[in-house]
Amino acid sequence: MIIPIRRLLVANRSEIAIRIFRAASEMGIRTFAVYAEQDKLSLHRFKADEAYRIGRGKGPIEAYLSIDEVIRVAKEHRIDAIHPGYGFLSESPEFANACTQAGIAFIGPSEHTMRTLGNKIAARNLASSCGVTVMPGDLVVGDREGVYFIPPQYVQEVLDKADEVHVHDEWTKKKFDEGKYKSSEIYGSPTDPKLKQEYKEYLKKRLEEIQKHRSPK
Repeated sequence: MIIPIRRLLVANRSEIAIRIFRAASEMGIRTFAVYAEQDKLSLHRFKADEAYRIGRGKGPIEAYLSIDEVIRVAKEHRIDAIHPGYGFLSESPEFANACTQAGIAFIGPSEHTMRTLGNKIAARNLASSCGVTVMPGDLVVGDREGVYFIPPQYVQEVLDKADEVHVHDEWTKKKFDEGKYKSSEIYGSPTDPKLKQEYKEYLKKRLEEIQKHRSPK
């Protein structure tokens, strides 16, 4: 069932919000702004039909990132839909879910979509499951520039540089669960000597598994 939008709240500020207000007004939709205390004189506050302060006692960024505050205003003023603009809460699956739970339409991707496509590994697996051709790769490694899928012919080189890269898979999750792996080390191999040795042994085991899988029967 399609429910018409008559009251739209924009969970953003400045020019981003103003452009959305303009489009909504042209469609006959009543617009609502939210603003932090520091933005009380900001133009977007006066371009909406109604405007309400959020994040009392908080800094401007913290205020606009406050899901509870945005949802509070939306409920109090019978908002039909929330447009997040971009930045701030626009890529927050938690915010999308909060809108759904409150019975408010979220203008953007669903919580599931954001959680899936916001993770490079999950997105790649989804693409593969849909029959989309992806670059071949066996090991998944990460460094400060991002996440990479390493073709089998380069796995040995990865092992030789085990101090610089880290495999993001079951090994990492297991160590996090055990409390042995620090979040600050996610972009490098473990600093603890015993953990580092275990990590390298794990990499070697993975290489053996890959080679066994790849070898002709």
